[in-house]
Amino acid sequence: MALCDLDEVMGYIEALYGETFPGLPPAMLDLWRGYLGEFATTKVLEAVEVWAVEHTYEPPNLGDLLATLHQWEEEREQDVGHEED
Repeated sequence: MALCDLDEVMGYIEALYGETFPGLPPAMLDLWRGYLGEFATTKVLEAVEVWAVEHTYEPPNLGDLLATLHQWEEEREQDVGHEED
């Protein structure tokens, strides 16, 4: 699985939210990269999109995205567990 391309994710969030998401300082970008780096870029972009559907004027924070991504992982693991039964 490819690591998350944080530049692409940030570009998408900035495109969606404009000035309400002015970007992150380098240290915060490193933090986001550390936490989101284990996920595929497509999954992170999908999590941003899911957030945007429900929060038109409020950009996601790192915790919001991680919660969604971890929930999807848990659901996938449960689905795989049921397939083995």
